[in-house]
Amino acid sequence: MVLLALAALGLSQASEAWTLDSRRAKEQQLLRIGQAYAHAITRYRDMSPGSVKQLPNDLGELLLDKRFVGMVRHLRELYADPVNHDAPWVAIRDDDGRIKGVRSASDETPLTTRSIPVGRQVLSSATHYSDWQFLADPPDAQQPPSTPSRSRLVY
Repeated sequence: MVLLALAALGLSQASEAWTLDSRRAKEQQLLRIGQAYAHAITRYRDMSPGSVKQLPNDLGELLLDKRFVGMVRHLRELYADPVNHDAPWVAIRDDDGRIKGVRSASDETPLTTRSIPVGRQVLSSATHYSDWQFLADPPDAQQPPSTPSRSRLVY
C-alpha cells in the first residue's frame, strides 16, 4: 500500500514537470513563429516593387507574393499558434488596414516574466500571451530593399 502511494506521488510530480516542460516548449515555439511572421512581413514590405513600400492585406500574401513574375514566398506555410491551437494568429493592422504584425489570441499567462529580445524589438513582460505583439521592423532608410532570390532563407 505504501509502495503504491509512493508511486502515485512520483507520477504526480513527473506529470507536473512534464506539463511545465511542455508549456515552456510551446512558449519558445510561439516566440520563434511570431518572429518568423514579423520577419516575413518586413521582407514583404521591403521587397515591394517601386518606391511605395506596402504591407500585406492578408497573411496569405506571405505564402505567395503575386507582385512578382516569378514565385516569391516569404513564409512556407501559415503556422498555427502553438499556445492556442483553436484560434488563428490575430493580425495587427496599421491605419491603412494593412497587416503590420501578429499576436496570439491566447489569454494564458506566460511563464517568462522578463522582457524578451525578439529580432530588433523587445517584448515587454506580459500578463497574457496575447499582449506580445510581433511587429514588422520599422522601415530602415540605410538598408537597400531586398531583391527576390532563390537563395534566400524562407521560414
